Amino acid sequence: MELRLKDLMKAKGVTSVRIAELVGMHKTNVSNIINGKQMPSVETLERFADVLGVRFTELFVLEEESTPQTPAFSCPHCGK
Repeated sequence: MELRLKDLMKAKGVTSVRIAELVGMHKTNVSNIINGKQMPSVETLERFADVLGVRFTELFVLEEESTPQTPAFSCPHCGK
């Protein structure tokens, strides 16, 4: 699961330090969550959404937004 926190924070002009203050977490934990090194709880994600002023679902990268993966096998004739 990929989060859109960096993009949302940039769009809202909010720093990771400010997010940490507003959600009541240590800035290292917030940084780890933003960089995908730590998976937050649902409650933490709800606080992030509240602080950023977005719906909970907007925190996530939709499958069609992510980089498509190349199939493991493809037909040499049609490419499928």
